This record gives sequence, structure tokens and C-alpha cells, in this order.
Amino acid sequence: MIHRTKVINARRAASAASAHSNNSHLPCPSPSLSSTSIGTPTSDCNYQDFGFDFCNSSNSDCGSLEDNAPKSPYAVGPLFPSVSAPPAQPDTNLRALGMNYFLVNYVVPRSAPCPGKLNYSLDLLNDPLQDTVLVEVAIHAVGLAGVASMTNASSLMYKARLSYTEALTRVHAALSDPRKTKNNSTLFAALILSMFETITCSSDASVEAYRNHVDGIANLLMLRGAEQFDSAIGSQIFAEAFSHVIILQSHYGRSVSPRLRLLRRVMEEKFAQKAPSWFLSSVHIDVMDLMRAVNPDHETPFLRDEWTTLLSQAVQLDRRLEHLFTTLPKGWEFQTVHDPSCDPRIAWHGTYHVYSNAWVGKVWDAMRACRIILQEAIFCLLSREGQEWAPQQLAPGGANADLLQESVEVSMELRNDILASVPYMLGFVQQDGNIVLSSLVPASGPSSAIWYLHLAGRLPFNTEEMKNWIVDRLRAIRSITGIQKAGYLAESVRSYSAVQGPGLPTNGF
Repeated sequence: MIHRTKVINARRAASAASAHSNNSHLPCPSPSLSSTSIGTPTSDCNYQDFGFDFCNSSNSDCGSLEDNAPKSPYAVGPLFPSVSAPPAQPDTNLRALGMNYFLVNYVVPRSAPCPGKLNYSLDLLNDPLQDTVLVEVAIHAVGLAGVASMTNASSLMYKARLSYTEALTRVHAALSDPRKTKNNSTLFAALILSMFETITCSSDASVEAYRNHVDGIANLLMLRGAEQFDSAIGSQIFAEAFSHVIILQSHYGRSVSPRLRLLRRVMEEKFAQKAPSWFLSSVHIDVMDLMRAVNPDHETPFLRDEWTTLLSQAVQLDRRLEHLFTTLPKGWEFQTVHDPSCDPRIAWHGTYHVYSNAWVGKVWDAMRACRIILQEAIFCLLSREGQEWAPQQLAPGGANADLLQESVEVSMELRNDILASVPYMLGFVQQDGNIVLSSLVPASGPSSAIWYLHLAGRLPFNTEEMKNWIVDRLRAIRSITGIQKAGYLAESVRSYSAVQGPGLPTNGF
């Protein structure tokens, strides 16, 4: 076993947590300025002229989700540690305000085994060979949007959208210059501006704008070619941007382009040692190819000659991931804590994990999500194809008699592990395993947790109690971090009705 199970009598948090219960969810601000109203294009933003598919935000405001959900036993307030943030009343130096918020909440320093995230931001800001103004304006837009969303300050959101539009204008200008197109600063700005859509997301149009950003990032990665790996920063930006691309492609059921795969192999050859996250993304690419072939949305059998081969591939990929995460190096293990006295709003049924850092927790959750998608493929192939072409294999004593039920049971176990990771990712858990209610937590941990919570929340075998808990946690993230996509995804989970088709509905990931 890779993780140790230990029962810890964590501090009783219920009485302290009640002090938080009267905090109301912060309403989403409705700024008076939209990206359209300041004269910037919406869907036809001229990136296409350069072979890209970027798009600026289509939000006229950052929305507020109507809450028609029945009150769950957990929805008594946004129980959450304080996010690392500047004061609600900002000083007059808005540039410094946005910059500081971004650096504190989204830049993760390198600390083994974590390679760091956006920790090259200050290097780009001080590199005379890069467009430092573009870098600064993009960071300011995202940082100020975070402050505005978190503090319900419409005037700050107005300023954030001005910076967002200015950054987009500068990206357009960079794309018209062959030299600047390949600059690290151009790719960095595109990556940062996609975060703006996550922070301000309030509708399907916001999700589409994010998709356009990431599609444009993929095009930029291909255009930059192998020379982007000549510098450490170029390699790290590629790895971080590629993670956005692979999640987006997974969501839309698309495969990674051959050009991007080739570039990834070129990068791989430059590094002797590979982290578990690298091997995970390699498997994820194969999983996406498999899912495209299986096509769980297709309701009737159509793989008479291929289904057994695809089933074998799915099982092998699942075993490969399972083996990888039971043979991890030191620093990747986690501890499971069972504390029945823990506040139920913090930990689902009193169970939570302790990781060495949030990066490790994120990679574990990414593995769990990948394996859940594989269980969908296995379930679909057996229930749709197997029942049609080889029903005897699913009969008692048949070759695949137990595999169908096993795919559901494994999905439930992986889902439970995702829920157990949430208290740590949201900053409640100290390294000694105790629960703490008053620590500062950067927004980077909760921002990654929302995707896995959403995936877990849309599985068809969830109880209503579990679904309400997941919705409550997503709304808490939205209220305290200002990440509006958490609220958007909470609504998606709340309104989801499981209608059992040929596969488990993991396309929400």
C-alpha cells in the first residue's frame, strides 16, 4: 500500500466551525463594463487571421447563480479558511494590488516533488528580451479580477476588464510579429488570460471563451516548435500549458494533435528523470484516444469487431495507472485520517487525506479522475457492446462476469478518495493531520479541486446527501476565493439528473 491509514483524534472543529456558519455567500459582482462595451471584438477577435482561435471574454458581468437547491445539512455557510488576499478596501495602487494577489494566490514555488507553478512570473517581468508590459498587464487583469470577485467590488472588476482588454490587444500585436509570437511572454499571457475566464465564469459563453483561449494556446505551442525547450522557462511553460490542453481535449472528447505529441516526445528526450505527473499525462493521452474510439455517447452497439480489443486496452491502461501509483518515490505517499468527530462540512463522513503538499494531492486527484474515465470506457464496452455481441461473457461464470460491477465499485472508491482530498486542498488540514479553521490558503489549491469535485459530483450512483455536500464545497470555494467557475460547476452538479446510458457520465470533467 502506498498510503498509510491512521486514525487520529483531530481537534473537534464543530464548535469553532459554528462561528463561520453565519458568513453569507458573497454575491457575484455585476460590473457595469463588459468586454464588448469597451470596443473590443467578441467572437470574431482576429486571432483567426494568425491561425489562432483566441477569444476575449464574452461576459457582460460575472453573474450570480440562482440558488434553488434544497438546503443540505452542510449548507450553513461557506466553511472555509481565509484565502490569502489583500484587504477588501484596496489601496490606490491597483497595479500592486493585482500583482500581489496573483503572486500570493497562483504562483507556487518549487519544492520537491512539486516543480512549481507559474514561479517564473517574476523572471519574465524582469527579462529585457520579453514583452514585460504584456506580462504585467495580464497578471494585473487576473489578480485584480480575483480581488474584485472575492470582495464584490464592481469598480475593481471594471478595472480588471480594462486590463484584460489591454492585454488582449497586446497579444494581437505580438501575433503579428513573427519574433514576438514565439516569445515566452506571449504564451505566458495567453495562459494567464485563460485564468481570467475561470475567475469570472458565469455562463456557457464563459466556458466557450476559455475553450477558445486554450485552443489558441495549443496553436502557439505548435508554432513555437522544439526551440521552446532550449530554456528552462520555455520547457516549464510548455508543460503547464499542455496540462490545460489535455484537460480541455478530454472534456470535449478530442485527441491531442500529432504535432503536440511529437513536441512532447522531443521535450521528453531532454530530461533523464520523469516525474509521476509526466507518466500520468502520457497515460491520459492514451485514455483520450481510447475514449474517442469507444464514444460512450453513442447509445447503440457499433463496435462488433473492435470492442474486445478496446476492452483489453482499457483494462491494461487502468492496471498501468494503478501500478504507477503504488510504486511512487518518497514524498508522494499520503496519509488517510478517520475522525468521526470532524465537522461533516469539512470532511465527508470524517475521512480526509494528508499530503506532503497540494501539488502531490492534485496529481493524485488527476490520476483518480483518469481512472474514473477508464471505468466509464470499461462499463460502456461491457454494457453496450458485450451485452449485444457476447452476452455469455457477462453471465455468471463468464469471462467478464465480475468486470462490470468492478468498474462501478472502483469508480466509487476513486470518487471517495477525491472527496477525502478536498479538506487538504482547501487548506483545512495541517501536516500533523489536525484540522485548522483559521489558516491562510492560496487560491491555487481550491482552483484545481473544483474540476475533480465536479467530476465526482456527476457520477450516477451518488446519493443526494453526497451531491449536496459537493455542491456546498463548490459554493464555498466560489464565495471565498472569488473563482466564479466553482459556482458555475456547483450549479451543474446540483441540476444534474443521472440518466443511466451506456457509460458513466464523466464528460463533465
